[in-house]
Amino acid sequence: MTNRIEEILARMGKSKYWLAKVSGIQAPYITKLCHSKIDPRLSTLRLIAKALSCTIDELWPMDEEE
Repeated sequence: MTNRIEEILARMGKSKYWLAKVSGIQAPYITKLCHSKIDPRLSTLRLIAKALSCTIDELWPMDEEE
């Protein structure tokens, strides 16, 4: 499952470090999420979506095939 964290950050002109600071999630964890190395908990997605002012569906869209 791919996510759009980096795409949304680029659109906003913000960095992963900024996201880590605003969301309270450690920067290495944000990096792993961006590269789809780990699957986050729902609570983590909520924190990131809130920081990016988007929905979880915008942030982490479900593939229609799954």
